[in-house]
Amino acid sequence: MSDYLDAAARLSPRAARIALQTLLTADVSRVPTEWCEASAIALYARAAPVSDLTPDDWVTVASAARPSVGWIAARAETTEQANARLWFIGIRLDAEQHRLSRL
Repeated sequence: MSDYLDAAARLSPRAARIALQTLLTADVSRVPTEWCEASAIALYARAAPVSDLTPDDWVTVASAARPSVGWIAARAETTEQANARLWFIGIRLDAEQHRLSRL
C-alpha cells in the first residue's frame, strides 16, 4: 500500500485529480477501506491546485472504472491521464491479490 501512496505523491496534480475522481466513482468494493481512505487523502493533497476536469479526463475516469471501455481512452489519452488510469488499475489489482492471498 505504501507504494501507492508514494506513487500518488509523484503523480502530477492533474493526474492525481483524475485518479481521485476515479477512486470516488468506481466500484472499489474489493479494495480495503483503509486503502481507499489513505489514497484519497494523498491524492486530494496532491490534486489541490487543479480545479475542474476536462471532458477527456472524464473519459479516462470512465475507462478506469469500467475496463471494458478502456480501449477508447487509451487511444488518445495524455500522459497524465494514462498515469492516473494505471495508478487506479494497479491499486485495484493489488487489492484483489491481497484479498486472494488471505483466503
